Formats: sequence, C-alpha cells, structure tokens
Amino acid sequence: MSNFDCTNSCKKTKQIRESKHCTGTFQIIDGKVIYGCEGSVASEERREQNFLTCSFYDLGIKDNCKVCPLYCKENKNPDIIKAENAMKNVSNILSSLGPLAGFAGMDQSELKKAADRMKSAEINTNTSAEIEETIRLTNYAKDILTSVMSGRSVDIVEFKKIKEEMERKYKK
Repeated sequence: MSNFDCTNSCKKTKQIRESKHCTGTFQIIDGKVIYGCEGSVASEERREQNFLTCSFYDLGIKDNCKVCPLYCKENKNPDIIKAENAMKNVSNILSSLGPLAGFAGMDQSELKKAADRMKSAEINTNTSAEIEETIRLTNYAKDILTSVMSGRSVDIVEFKKIKEEMERKYKK
C-alpha cells in the first residue's frame, strides 16, 4: 500500500496535526482514506482521544468545554470535574485499604488494580451517581475492615449479604 502526503490537506483537528500522533500521511484502503495518526490516537486513553478529536476546541469554541459531557483534559464542566474528583477519592480509599486486604480475602495487587481502574475509568455526567455510591460502599468496607483490625466485633453474615447484593447489582 502506498502512503500519500496529507500535510497540506489533512481533515483532522489541529490538536492531532500538532501532536506526536501525526505522521503526515494517509493510505487508501478499500476506497476509504485511513490517516496514519488514527492507530496511534486509538491507543490513547479516552480522555486524550476526546481532546484530540474535539471539533469545538479545534474551531476555538472553548466555551463549549463548560457544558461538554465528554471526559477530556480540557473539560471545564463542573459535573465532570466533580465526578473526576470523586473517582480520585475512590482510588485513594482503595489504595489505603492495602494493609486490610487480607481480611477481605483479597491481596494488595487486586486493590491496586481496582484503584488503577478507577483512575482510568470513563467519566461522564451520567456516572456521578454511581461514583457517589461507590464512594459510600468503599468507605463502608473500609470502616468494617478497620473495625475488625481494632478488635471490634462485626456481623459477618450482614457483611456477606451486602457483598452478595452488590455483586448481584453490579455484575456485568
């Protein structure tokens, strides 16, 4: 397949054209134009992809960032910022549970993976209620495990029922 130069005629956003992803080339495959940057951009986190492909930002309409529902590094939407801070909070709580992991039948690497997933999770304005519930449940689990570590008695049957209910509710 031949590569063609697209430096003077590229239809991608300025963010992509000025990024490390731009190869300045395209190919024609099965009658479709495939830009050299597409594979590289697709491997980025969703937050970066949303920014690189944003037509509003490309056109200089940055006021749209205040109401945009997409998770992006330039997003100024207060709901997205709140959701992002909440996700970081959950990640921090999960990280702090490390020493207590053994009591929950988990090892520290599982908690680290969960914390990392929370840091890189897709955030949008629809996830804020889920995030708030996750924070509440994570804090609840931390409180129970801290109580066990402090020698207080905990109703294991109740804890198991709550765990099973959460697994049933959020099973994918």
